[in-house]
Amino acid sequence: MFEGAAIGIAIADLASGTLTTNLTFQKILGCTAEEMRSVSIFDQLTHPDDREADNLRIQRMLHGEYDRMHQEKRYVLRDGREVWASVTRSLLRDATGKH
Repeated sequence: MFEGAAIGIAIADLASGTLTTNLTFQKILGCTAEEMRSVSIFDQLTHPDDREADNLRIQRMLHGEYDRMHQEKRYVLRDGREVWASVTRSLLRDATGKH
């Protein structure tokens, strides 16, 4: 399901900073699987005007204000093109409530 999905999917491990993405997500952002192994790729590709607000949303999620969010998000690809994406983030917690 993950690899064959027609939508881009990314799974981030917040503790280690690692990222796992499917081929569709890699194609959307014009990156290789190797380039998409770290969550820092989002800082590089998120539109510069949106980085502060994006980081604030993530911090609010991590502090428990909500477990899921949806937004329209701009990325800037390496060739300079802007790509809009409809992004849904879900925070998964273990049985103790840790993410």
